[in-house]
Amino acid sequence: MSSIDSVLNKAKKLVTPSIKESARFDAVVSEVSSKLISAFTNSGVNVEIAVGGSFSRDTWLPGAHDADLFIRFFDEDDMKYFSKIITSTFPRAIKIKGSRDYFKLNYKNFEFEFLPVLKIDTSLEAKNSMDASYFHIDFVKSNLAKGLNTEVRLLKAFCKALNIYGAESFVSGFSGYVLELLIIYFKSFKNTLRNFSKLKPKIFIDINNYYASKSSAFKALGTKADCPLIVVDPVNPLRNASRSVSLESLSTFILGARRFLANPNISFFKPPQITKESLIKLAKARGNAIFFKKFKPSPRRDAFFSKLQSELKKIAKTLESCDFTVFNYGFLDSGLVYFEITNPILPKSKRVIGPPVFIDDKNFNKFLSKKRNIIYGPYIKGDRICFDIKREITNVKPLLNKLLNEIKI
Repeated sequence: MSSIDSVLNKAKKLVTPSIKESARFDAVVSEVSSKLISAFTNSGVNVEIAVGGSFSRDTWLPGAHDADLFIRFFDEDDMKYFSKIITSTFPRAIKIKGSRDYFKLNYKNFEFEFLPVLKIDTSLEAKNSMDASYFHIDFVKSNLAKGLNTEVRLLKAFCKALNIYGAESFVSGFSGYVLELLIIYFKSFKNTLRNFSKLKPKIFIDINNYYASKSSAFKALGTKADCPLIVVDPVNPLRNASRSVSLESLSTFILGARRFLANPNISFFKPPQITKESLIKLAKARGNAIFFKKFKPSPRRDAFFSKLQSELKKIAKTLESCDFTVFNYGFLDSGLVYFEITNPILPKSKRVIGPPVFIDDKNFNKFLSKKRNIIYGPYIKGDRICFDIKREITNVKPLLNKLLNEIKI
């Protein structure tokens, strides 16, 4: 047995839920489904409840207790009763705004999403992306050969350990559905890694062979093909299922694949425990300063962290524009934000390098007239006119605190 196979055998035990956990998950999903069916039936609304997500395909990871419940309406007009029936049945359910509003619910420590969809025969009849998503269930169930659900679990755990599991904008990684498609296509975890370790963007995968060539696919997909990874959705040839995967996430996956193949280790399936203390320790080892601020995540976690990421990106740009070097920044699941800064204290002055001394009089005088807070100059470096000017901000801490305190989510 190769060292890779030996590690994978250990990893399979790590990523497979216990019989007890599976039975508990199954019982709670059945309980919630039954409550919904009763609620809609008692209200005189004809629906069908279909369980989706990783749970329905038996590809979920231990501890990942979330399930999608598709509420399939036979009559589009009946959708107007959706919100009222959900909130009366589960008062703690939280409405999430989207192309079609849906609900999230934490029930007995399990996370549910209630998704209103039309009961249609094919994904091409979809009036909303949610309608088409339902068909992912049947495709994966029909095409994921026996035993390959464990291979999917390996791939999910691998990506989770690399922090690239999830299609949310603040992750920009691989959705569970895309990872299932990769296993269907490459037939195993090991083959997936071996293939990706040799590939370069743009990677193109078309499981159903909808397109005769890459060029014809890119033409049909349009802007949806402007991605480092293109996985044609088997249930919708005009959709790139992997559009969420950023170049950085794809590169992180390829690096992880190459490292694992070179030196297989069980640690590749265990997410690193990132804490405030570990961040402080790492920043200290690098010789950087690190700053923190705690935010309280809202129940709408996807929207909250997407907005938070956007705000932190703006702050990083502001700090860089003031000549502070942002080595790293981000947030933990707890809502703890961190900024790692290489040069938290700047010199009192900065050099402004201007145009060559040979410029015409008009621009020469224009440049000289714009200078304020001059400490020294003008002088020459090479052939450029330079000034040393006084900095307005030399300490990153008060500026960073001000910017973080201005975030409203």
